[in-house]
Amino acid sequence: MPSTQLAVADRPLYGGAMTAAVPANFVDASQLREVPDHQEVFVDMTGESSMIVELLEAEDGDNVVMSAQRHYAQLADDNDATGPDARVVSVQEISAAQLPQALQQAKVALLVGVQRIAKFRERGEAAKNTVGIYLGIMHLPTVGTDVLVTFNQTIEVGSHSSSQHSVGGPADASAAFGQRGQSGQS
Repeated sequence: MPSTQLAVADRPLYGGAMTAAVPANFVDASQLREVPDHQEVFVDMTGESSMIVELLEAEDGDNVVMSAQRHYAQLADDNDATGPDARVVSVQEISAAQLPQALQQAKVALLVGVQRIAKFRERGEAAKNTVGIYLGIMHLPTVGTDVLVTFNQTIEVGSHSSSQHSVGGPADASAAFGQRGQSGQS
């Protein structure tokens, strides 16, 4: 039986300060458009998926699950996905035992959600795409930074969405997160 995991490649981030496993078919969005300095953005040129890595000022407090939920809620607000158009499927803190030794001081949470989003301010229910949101946040208290990784995967395209022509089938983002999470690399 063929593997459902994505082929990934380690990509340098922030001038080589760190690396991340990124789906091999994703391109660096900074080759296409301006990207803020605190972000690294990768896009699937053949579909409707993207991966964003952000370095953020560390939030106060130790509750990484609440941080993940706040970031998800902010993303939903940015996407105009309110009420039933934005739901959290699961959220969990990752135990220190599951983290590599170098990250034992980190707090990590993973959140999976679904949002119904219209692109380019398109209007109407039929224009909304169903998008899986896979969000990981890592509090790094020793450096005062949070690393936020968001993977967006179109699950279903609305019948009147401008995305109708561009989606050939979603990639398995959860497999990419699982594959990298098991390897213990950042």
